[in-house]
Amino acid sequence: MDGEINIGKKETVAELNGLAPDRVRSLRIYANKKTDLAFLSDYPEVEELFLRGDFTDITGVNELHRLKKLVMYLALPVDFSGIHCEALENLSANCVVDETFPAFFTGRLRELELNGIKKRKDLSFLEQAEGLRKLYLNGLPGVEALPDFRRLPNIFALNVYEMHKLENINGLKDSAVEYLGFTLAADKLSGTKIAEVLLAMKRLKGAYMVYMDRSNIRRYNVPENKLKKEGKADLLDYQMNYGDWKNL
Repeated sequence: MDGEINIGKKETVAELNGLAPDRVRSLRIYANKKTDLAFLSDYPEVEELFLRGDFTDITGVNELHRLKKLVMYLALPVDFSGIHCEALENLSANCVVDETFPAFFTGRLRELELNGIKKRKDLSFLEQAEGLRKLYLNGLPGVEALPDFRRLPNIFALNVYEMHKLENINGLKDSAVEYLGFTLAADKLSGTKIAEVLLAMKRLKGAYMVYMDRSNIRRYNVPENKLKKEGKADLLDYQMNYGDWKNL
């Protein structure tokens, strides 16, 4: 870590480890009061940025022309429509995601994480991120359907975690997904349906299916048996936790 800025209600403390602002490559910012990011123009070389707290406007990230990785834990809803991060490759969002969020979906964005977004019900906006290679969906309790992955032809690694209302995963059938993680998910999704979709995924090389019920794993036996019948039981020998997904 190169630098850290703590914005308190009474004072702001910046620890840059002896570097001048224009030499900082990695920056973490914590805001304990309503803050915008206009001051980021002082940090033009930042390539990795971590934000946590009460940000009212984050268009200051547009000043970071080298920004490749952005992690956001935003306590307040933010309008993303003015965002222009053309170099961004890796994005993790732990915040309110609305119709302005696709402003981040540039041609270079390859990896996207959506975490703990409780009120989001529709994921079709993801279909605008055509260049995505890896997608991680975690803690989206309102979502009932996955996006249409035919519109996301470059995604090869998908990890789904704790999406208990998920019912429709048909979007995976014609996808390019090769590695699938499905953990603590889909209380309403039958084992038969899961097996049907897995068997339809022509490029699938490995699927990590764990705890398909909150209470037990009884549904796991259904896809296991159906894949075994089709001679594809080895697909379920795969292991993929979050770290594995990151390293693909």
